[in-house]
Amino acid sequence: MNSSETKPVGCDPEIYRDGKCVALIAGGSAKEIESFVKEVALVTGEPIDWHYVAGRARVLTTGDVVKVREQIMLSESGDMVIA
Repeated sequence: MNSSETKPVGCDPEIYRDGKCVALIAGGSAKEIESFVKEVALVTGEPIDWHYVAGRARVLTTGDVVKVREQIMLSESGDMVIA
């Protein structure tokens, strides 16, 4: 199995496979990122998960991309830099 076929530990397999990228996050601990992503999922009601890629957290959704992106930009992100 090559590295592109390796599922990151903890990322929902369906979201990892089929999700659209809605953000990249630099900074923040895994605990902070997890809390942030869970908050966005709770507010939007959309399926969201994340995993690390090249030292950044890649946030994915299989739900409404526009709704999730808008909430990410509105949410308090602390010291995290979101692109």
